[in-house]
Amino acid sequence: MTTQMITRMGFAAGLLLLGCLGEAGAAGSCPGGRFLVHGDALIAEANAPAVDAVVMTGSLVSVASGCRPVAAKFKSARSGTLVRAAFPECREAGRRFVLKATVDRTCTSMTGTFSAKRPKFRRRFVATLSTCGDGVLDAEAGEQCDDGTSVSRDGCEANCTRSAPPTTTTTTTVARTTTTTTTTLPPNIIIDPPPPGDIIEPPPPGDLPPGDDLPPPPLPF
Repeated sequence: MTTQMITRMGFAAGLLLLGCLGEAGAAGSCPGGRFLVHGDALIAEANAPAVDAVVMTGSLVSVASGCRPVAAKFKSARSGTLVRAAFPECREAGRRFVLKATVDRTCTSMTGTFSAKRPKFRRRFVATLSTCGDGVLDAEAGEQCDDGTSVSRDGCEANCTRSAPPTTTTTTTVARTTTTTTTTLPPNIIIDPPPPGDIIEPPPPGDLPPGDDLPPPPLPF
């Protein structure tokens, strides 16, 4: 065997090894993460999580609603990274599910199908990489809150942990009120003073109200 032939065989073996790593190695150039499924969970069960997720960790892929991690196959493509994972069972023993998806070149969006044969089931889905500040609470990722902003001191910190809300002071102003009292005089009281020189004579005794023996004093001029 010549040296040139040995060199060619070694080069071919290297290409084969690279091809195998591309098929079953880590998730291409994407770091992985939790891709939150839009809409209902992929496996609709009574105890399914409020937000389902396709989780990529190294070469493993799992589905939060009921599929344990399995070794997946990854392949680089012009559209991004192709992902294929076969789950021997998901919640139901003996029922095989297959996930086929594409992670876009930005590694933030996943589209694909989740299917089974017996009984026949097929679901198209779209999922987005979970990040703090996206407005979706991902408790499994450790988020305590997610208000969709990076503002701190508003009850939810920029790192998606809870904080005490800012203290507010309320000032109450009570308006002053003015009370007016009206006094009604008896009918035998003269309001207007008489002209100068006039003599005020008391009314006859029979005109006085019962209990009043004396007329009212004259008003000062």
